[in-house]
Amino acid sequence: SYATLPTRGECQKKFGIPPDKSVIIYTGALMPNKGIGHLLEAIPLVLPSYPDACFVLAGFPIEWLREYVKVHQLEKNVILVHPLNYFELPFLLRAGDIGIDPKDSSTRQASGKILQYMASGLPVVCFDRKNNREYLGEGAYYSSEISAQGIARGIIYFLSNPTDAKTKGEANRKRAREFSWEKSGRKLEGVYKRVGVKEKQ
Repeated sequence: SYATLPTRGECQKKFGIPPDKSVIIYTGALMPNKGIGHLLEAIPLVLPSYPDACFVLAGFPIEWLREYVKVHQLEKNVILVHPLNYFELPFLLRAGDIGIDPKDSSTRQASGKILQYMASGLPVVCFDRKNNREYLGEGAYYSSEISAQGIARGIIYFLSNPTDAKTKGEANRKRAREFSWEKSGRKLEGVYKRVGVKEKQ
């Protein structure tokens, strides 16, 4: 449970994240169709305004990303986490301030990472897609422009408005309960009971 995790500082130390940094997190597949390119291109757009921002990218495949970070001299601002054990994910998200889902409209599936971000109380930067709005409601910065610039504007907005970021994060934490297995199970149980009643009639 996210409620029983260690402090943010302890979780940052666990992953080698420097203290007192603004931590922007992406977790999941590090492949083009997940929109990772938008996020990578957004990093140098954010750093002039927030040079101490720390981007944590966790997932796979990691080899090409290590080379990308080195070539673009982003070592001071990017931490790569690999492999990421699923059970370690809550600890990593506890260390963050903002969650990023840069998946664009070319992929239609819902994002499991968004539910994890929500449960951990992170505000989310993403593109203005129907699925995203259905999950996040008011808990995100939605970029209507599918681009690195759109992602960068969202990150800068939350870094510039920490109170709103916290408000949206808390809204996400509460809203995540609407999508919990427990609640879904109760709904399903109710359906079965109603069906059972109709069959007996």
